[in-house]
Amino acid sequence: MKPDRTLLVHGLALFLMGLLAGLAVAVVTNPRAGLAAHLEGLMNGTFLTLVAVAVPYLVLSERSRSVARWLLVIGAWANFAGTSLSAVTGASHTTPIAGAGFSAPVWAEMAVQVLLVSTVPTMVPAVAILLFGAWRSRPD
Repeated sequence: MKPDRTLLVHGLALFLMGLLAGLAVAVVTNPRAGLAAHLEGLMNGTFLTLVAVAVPYLVLSERSRSVARWLLVIGAWANFAGTSLSAVTGASHTTPIAGAGFSAPVWAEMAVQVLLVSTVPTMVPAVAILLFGAWRSRPD
């Protein structure tokens, strides 16, 4: 049983982007959102890497595995992209706590909203699929 290479590569790449985002916290328009982007990159990168190693132990069809894989990748990158765009532009409509006192052009507010809202229909079903696969697996 091998780790899921696609998830592993995306997880490590996202973790690296999270580290780099941490270097930019002091220079973005909204440093609070910059910190959020840094943490999202680290957490989502770690999560994808963990799932990459765990997937071989789950009882899932190849189709379910593939659907979960791509939903996780899309959701994780959308989350990082949304928080990063919020940090750079100052968009605050979707993130009123991290964005308090900041504003951005309408296009940026809409883009951040689409990216962050898209994490729900991607991450929730993907984690549900993984949970089902874990529930079906046999303990060793």
